Amino acid sequence: AYINKASDASQQITLIDTALHSPEGLAMDWVHKNIYWTDSGHKTISVATGDGKKRKVLIDTELGEPRAIAVDPRQG
Repeated sequence: AYINKASDASQQITLIDTALHSPEGLAMDWVHKNIYWTDSGHKTISVATGDGKKRKVLIDTELGEPRAIAVDPRQG
């Protein structure tokens, strides 16, 4: 599995392509330019900078099968 970004279908760039099992939910923090996603296979919620670097697992315990995520960067 992988996470891409694209301004259109002809210019796709792979941001994250390692250690993903079943990424499902995806949210963009447009203020701080971070990407958040859920992975139901690994049962995690993760974040990375908008360029796919500085990746970190935020939550990896007590999650059933996380499927969706939303962020509100104005509220913190």
